Amino acid sequence: MSNRLIYIYTLSDPNTKEVRYVGKTIQKPTYRYSSHISVSKYNVKKDYAHCWIRSLMNNNLLPELNIIEETYDIQREVYWIKYFRDNGNKLT
Repeated sequence: MSNRLIYIYTLSDPNTKEVRYVGKTIQKPTYRYSSHISVSKYNVKKDYAHCWIRSLMNNNLLPELNIIEETYDIQREVYWIKYFRDNGNKLT
């Protein structure tokens, strides 16, 4: 357990609505989202998630941010990753 509020969020494909990324943050979720976009835009990281976001941006699209849980339990992100993978989502 954490003493800080944790936001569990997803990033989804704007066309298909498929969840492609699950993350957690103690920042404001919109700030964390902006960070994902900036890192992808400036090609700072070359991991699969940022390559996916860059591919959306190349088509004038952005992923959709959804807050799925507010918690103090840092393990909830693991639960949600398993949940979406078990339901067939191709997470980045």
